[in-house]
Amino acid sequence: MSPAEKEAPAREMDLDEQIDYSVLENLAAMGPGTLGVSVLNAALVYWALWNTSSRVAMTVWLMFIVAIILARFLLVLIFWRTKRHKLRQRTWKALYLVCIYTTAIGWGMLPFTNAFVEESWAWGLIVFVMAGMSAGGVVSLYIKLSAVIPYLLFILMPMIFVFSQGRQPADLYMAVLNGFYLLVLIRAAFHLNHLAMRTLRLDAENQKLLDFLIEARRQLPKASATRR
Repeated sequence: MSPAEKEAPAREMDLDEQIDYSVLENLAAMGPGTLGVSVLNAALVYWALWNTSSRVAMTVWLMFIVAIILARFLLVLIFWRTKRHKLRQRTWKALYLVCIYTTAIGWGMLPFTNAFVEESWAWGLIVFVMAGMSAGGVVSLYIKLSAVIPYLLFILMPMIFVFSQGRQPADLYMAVLNGFYLLVLIRAAFHLNHLAMRTLRLDAENQKLLDFLIEARRQLPKASATRR
């Protein structure tokens, strides 16, 4: 038996499976760029807070972030180098979601590494970076709600908690402000996801219709020959 005969033919995906694969495809496509930005941001934060925070805590934090980002990058490589019908989609999706959640938890721990820092500029930097990472998460993960919503909660809720425990009125104000920011991002994620899923479904339905018409055109000469 030849190798071609041994290899089973790829099963045609139904509409929902095709949409699910397109979602994973979008996640994988956004991976390299967003992961590069994450590494750059982590390195800049590490360098900026080196003399104000616990160096041990910051070093452990940076190593944790880089390790998770490398794991996500490896999963992206596996996705693009594996044929569609051979990819274990459920396993890949589960692993990638775990990496996303872990990344968010890592960023969410950043305020705790600086909980006893008094310099206002350091806290300003942390708030600025966390806000940017949260917005970037919406842009890169909105295609899947089970990825973007936990990401936002894991990354912003710890900072809201830290500010809520502060003794100054400004701390409570920052906690409330970050809470509103979280709600705005969640609302934006739902809206973008709705538009994206509608587009993906429309594209999948159009592709199915096109495949049907092409197949019908192929069968037309055979049907005409049979009638003769």
